[in-house]
Amino acid sequence: EQHFRTPIFFHGTAGLRVLEPDLQSQILGTICLYIKSKTDFFLPDCKSHINIIDGDVEALYSWISINYLKYQSIDIKDNTWGVLQLGGGSTQIGFELNEEKSLLTNQNFFNLQLLNQFNIYTDSFIKYGFNNFHQLYLQKLLNEDDDGYEISDPCLPLKFHKSVQINNHNHKLIGLGDDSKCQLIINSMFQ
Repeated sequence: EQHFRTPIFFHGTAGLRVLEPDLQSQILGTICLYIKSKTDFFLPDCKSHINIIDGDVEALYSWISINYLKYQSIDIKDNTWGVLQLGGGSTQIGFELNEEKSLLTNQNFFNLQLLNQFNIYTDSFIKYGFNNFHQLYLQKLLNEDDDGYEISDPCLPLKFHKSVQINNHNHKLIGLGDDSKCQLIINSMFQ
């Protein structure tokens, strides 16, 4: 019964950031219309309540969320938790800086005032999310496989079969259940 006075926000992240502006507008407009027509939530202005946020802001919201959950209130204490958030399209980090380091940093830095003052460093790494990384991993497997259609995947359980699309072509992954080879391939992707 309190929905009519409960503000609702929808903040798109990396999955929407990488889309063309026209498609972003269409998606956000559809979300706004849906919320207005199907819910009672307070939505005075679509542009301020339904939008796409920068990765740094996404990381800040994650930092606030994890520390709120830790303390069960906005009375966040001195010993805060940092956050490493692996999304589908990007990865974010956020952590509190001590006073000395906060004076040295002028970008990716938020001076946050809750009940206490916090100097939060955030950063976002677009295309380092799980979905993007998985596509790079699949491409690496495809490049190393001679067959082309059936691809051996050491990271999947032994004899597990899975259909995937790589470069708009269908392929069948066959699990090898080989942890050491899986680890070697993944480690090679960071070199």
